[in-house]
Amino acid sequence: MGFGSQSITGVFVKYKQNSGLRPAGSRSSLRRAVQGGALTAVALGLVPIGSQAQNAPRQSVGLEEIVVTATRRSESVQDIPVSVVAFGKQQMDVQGVKAIDDIARLSPSVQFSRGGGFGSDLGNAISIRGMGAVAGPATTAVYIDDTPTQVGATIASGSFTDNAYPMLFDIDRVEVLSGPQGTLFGSGSEGGAVRFIQSAPNMSDSSMYSRTEASATTYGAPSYEAGIAGGAPIIQDKLGFRASVWTRHTGGYVDLASPYTGQVLNSNNNYQDAISARLALGWQVTDGLMVTPSFYYQRIKSNGAGSFYFPSDDVGKNPVMVPGPFGPTPDSVWINQPYGDPQNGKYVDLHQLNQPATQTMKLSAVKVEWALPNDMELFSNTSYYERDQKGTTDFAPLEVAFWDGTSIWPADPTWLFPGHDKQGNEFFTQEVRLQSTNDDARLKWLVGVYYSDNETTDSRNVENTHYPLEMIFGVPLADGIYSFKNTTSLTEKQKAVFGQADFRVVGGLIATLGLRYSKFDTDWVNSEGGPIAGGDWPGPSGHPEHGSASASVVIPKYMLSYKTDNTLTYASATKGFRNGGVNAPINNPACGPDLAALGLTAVPGSYDPDKLWSYELGTKLQMLDRRLIVDAAVFEYDWSDMISNQALTRCTLSYTTNIGSARGRGFELALQYLPIPELTLGMNVGYHKLESTQTIRATPSDTNPLGAIQVKDGQLLGDGGRLNANLQYTFNVSDLDAYFRADYNYNRSPTLLNEEGTASFITDSRRLFETPGYGTGNVRLGVNVGNWDLSIFSNNVTNKQVFFKSRATVGFNSYPTSVVTATTLLPRTYGLTAVYRY
Repeated sequence: MGFGSQSITGVFVKYKQNSGLRPAGSRSSLRRAVQGGALTAVALGLVPIGSQAQNAPRQSVGLEEIVVTATRRSESVQDIPVSVVAFGKQQMDVQGVKAIDDIARLSPSVQFSRGGGFGSDLGNAISIRGMGAVAGPATTAVYIDDTPTQVGATIASGSFTDNAYPMLFDIDRVEVLSGPQGTLFGSGSEGGAVRFIQSAPNMSDSSMYSRTEASATTYGAPSYEAGIAGGAPIIQDKLGFRASVWTRHTGGYVDLASPYTGQVLNSNNNYQDAISARLALGWQVTDGLMVTPSFYYQRIKSNGAGSFYFPSDDVGKNPVMVPGPFGPTPDSVWINQPYGDPQNGKYVDLHQLNQPATQTMKLSAVKVEWALPNDMELFSNTSYYERDQKGTTDFAPLEVAFWDGTSIWPADPTWLFPGHDKQGNEFFTQEVRLQSTNDDARLKWLVGVYYSDNETTDSRNVENTHYPLEMIFGVPLADGIYSFKNTTSLTEKQKAVFGQADFRVVGGLIATLGLRYSKFDTDWVNSEGGPIAGGDWPGPSGHPEHGSASASVVIPKYMLSYKTDNTLTYASATKGFRNGGVNAPINNPACGPDLAALGLTAVPGSYDPDKLWSYELGTKLQMLDRRLIVDAAVFEYDWSDMISNQALTRCTLSYTTNIGSARGRGFELALQYLPIPELTLGMNVGYHKLESTQTIRATPSDTNPLGAIQVKDGQLLGDGGRLNANLQYTFNVSDLDAYFRADYNYNRSPTLLNEEGTASFITDSRRLFETPGYGTGNVRLGVNVGNWDLSIFSNNVTNKQVFFKSRATVGFNSYPTSVVTATTLLPRTYGLTAVYRY
C-alpha cells in the first residue's frame, strides 16, 4: 500500500493509492498520523484521495479520513459515536477561517455573538444546540489543547466575565463537539465543547508555514496580517521544537461621531490589532516517553465598539415620556436626529466616549505521554492559564436615561459617565489519564483524575457625579465619583474522577458506559460601594464581604453503537451539568420590596448546579467507495434547575438563582460527496428549538403589582438553524494546480419576544428585535506555485447587510425609548492570501 503526496484543492495532503477504507486493524497508524500532523483534512469540504489520475480505477478515489481526539483517543471521525465537526489547518486557509467567529459560522449548531451594543467587542457569548448561558458559568467548554479555559461566573450584578479564544494561526485543527461532554470534559461542557489543537513539535523532520494577507473592506479600512511558524529537530529523533509568531490588523468600518452634531470624530473606529507567539519543545526521553512543554502568548486590542446608531421609525415623532427621579429637564437631548445611513453603509457610533478594550492571554503547559507495557498509556497535562482584560464602557445611555427619564444623552456635553472594567483569570489545571491502547481489544477503557484551582477577579466602577444620587439612597459616592464600585475575587476548586469503558458485546455491537464524579468548592470576597450598591466602600460594614459554597455531582453516560465497515449507528443518553455559584448580598434598601415579593428577606447565598439529560440518535454512513459520506443526528434534552438571573427592578440589581426548566429538540446533518475526482461538494445543516416547561413570573413593578408573566409553560424561548454548503473544484493552469472554492452560509437565529416585550429568559434589560434569516457567500480562487499557495478571495461577496438591532429602555418600568442601536455583518471584503508550506 503506497503513499504519495500531491497538491489537491489548493493544499498539500497525503493520498492513498488503490485503496478504499483502511483495514480495521490499522488504527495505530491513525495515532501516528495525528502526532506527525499528516492528516489535516476537514469535515467541511473534505479533500479527495487519489485525485491525481483521470484514468485511475474508480475505487481508488475517495474522501480523506479525518482524525480527531474527541474521545481522548486518536480515531477517524467516522468511527466515533459523537456528533463532531473538525477543521484542519489547510482547509481553514482555503475557507478563510481566522477566529472563533468563523468556526461558529461554519458549524451547524454553534451560536456566537460579540458586543451587542454595550461595551467593547471583546465581550462575547457562545452556545451549542441552543444551550446558552444567560447567567452563571459557561455551558460550552473551551479547550486549548488539553487545558480548559472557559470562565465561570462571579457576582451577578457586577459580573461581566466572558471567554478568550486563541486566534487561528498555526492551529493544527479545531474540533466542535455537540451535546453534553461532561464525562470526558467535565463542567462547562453541558452543551458541548470547542477544542483548539495546536501544531506539535517534530523530532525528525523540519517544516515551515507562513501566511500573509492583505484585504479591503467596503465602507471601511484595509486589513493585513503576517505570520510565520516552523519546527525542526534539535537532536535528531530526541529533541525538537515548534515556534510561531503572528500579527494582524483588522480595519474598522464604524465611525465614532458626536451625538450632538453628528460630526465624525474618528473614522473606521472599530479596528482591532492582535499578536500571538508560541514555543513548544518535544523531548523523546525514551522510546515510549514524550514530554512536551509549551508556552502561548496572545494580545488583542479592540479600539472601539462595532455597534452603531440605527435611525428608527420614531425619528421625528414624540418619544415616550417617562420622567425619571430627576427629569425631565427643559433641555433634554434626544437621539432622534437622522445621523448615519446604515442602509447605504454609513455606520456611526454616537457614544460620547470611545469603548476600547485590551485582552492578554498566556498559557504554559507540560504534556507527558508515556507508553506502558500491556497496551497501556499514561497521559498527563499540567497547565497554568493567565488572562487579563480591561476596557471602558460608556454608561451614559443607561445612567442618563434612568435618572432623567426622557433623555439619553446629557444636556451638558461635558457630563461623562465612564465605566472602568477589569477581568483577570489565573487557572491551574492538572489532569492524568490511564487508558488502553489496543484498539482491536474487546474492551477499551480509560480512567482519569482531574484537579483545578481557578481564581477570577473582576471589577466594574461606574462614574456618575452629575445627579444627586445621595438624595435617593442616602449613601455617598464611592471614592467621591462612583455611583457603583465593585470588585470580586472568586476561587473555584474542582476535584474529579472519571472513566469510560467500551465493550464489544458481539460483532460490531459496542456498549459504552461513562461516569464522572466532581466536587466543587467556591470561595469569594466581594467589595462594593456607592449609592447603587447601597453602602460605603468597601462594604456596608466597612470591610469586604466573604462567602463560600460547595457542591458535588455524578455524571453518567450510556450508549449503544453498532459498527460495520461502512456504517456506524448509535443511541446515547447523557447527563450534562454546569457548576453552581455564589451571590454577594444586596444591601440597597430599594431592593427590599422586590425581595419581599419573592418571599425573601435577603439574596440567597448560593445557587446549585443545573443539569440536563440529553438523548441522541445518530448514524454515519460511507458509500460509493467512500465518495459519499453522510453524518446525521437527532436529539432531545430536558433542562432542569436552569441557572438564570433574577432582576430586582426597583434597584436595577440582580442575583443568580435556579429557576425554570425547558426542553430542547433538533437535528444535524452533514453530507460530503465526490462526484468526480476534481469536484468536492459539502453541506451541513442544523436546527434547534428550546421551549419552556415551566411558568415563571417576574418581580412586581409599580404598574403591575402582581408581577408580569415572564415565561409561560410551553412558550418558545428560542430557535435557530444554519445551513452551510460548499464546492471545491481543482484544475490545471499551465501545469500548475489551481482550485476554485465557494461557500454559502445561511443563518436563522432570531430572538423571540415574550408578551411583555422582554427578550431574554429572565432579565434582558434591552428591547431586542427579531433577526431575520440571512445568507452570505464567500469565494476563493487559488493556484499552487511550488510551495506557495496564492489565492484571491471575496467574503460576503454580495455585500449582504443584516442589522441585529436592540433598543434601550428607561425608567423603573423599562419603557422603550426612541434609541435603536445595531451591529451588522462584516461588509464585503476582498483581498490576496499567500501561504507557504514545506
